[in-house]
Amino acid sequence: MGQKYISKISHLPTCFPTSGFDTVSPSRYLTRNVLKSFKGQYYPVNIGDVFDSQKTRSLFGFGVTSTIWLARDLQGHRYVTLNVYSRSEANQEEFQIYKHLN
Repeated sequence: MGQKYISKISHLPTCFPTSGFDTVSPSRYLTRNVLKSFKGQYYPVNIGDVFDSQKTRSLFGFGVTSTIWLARDLQGHRYVTLNVYSRSEANQEEFQIYKHLN
């Protein structure tokens, strides 16, 4: 019975608190940490955005070719990582490797 209750809870929409903490604008975070030469190449992902059936939950990190997000698969009901590639032409080889693996 407890397992059914936990399973049902995971299907509820995520409600984030709106007070009780200091917030930092995501654009400020990326501006401080990404080299200026990459400005404008990253897709502006926000927590809660849905890509296909994957809802972003948290930013894991970023690099030259992509940002990596923790996401919830809304159909498979599991956590996954989501790589969102930058617009750079230099990362096409890595993208083709990932495409082949999937």
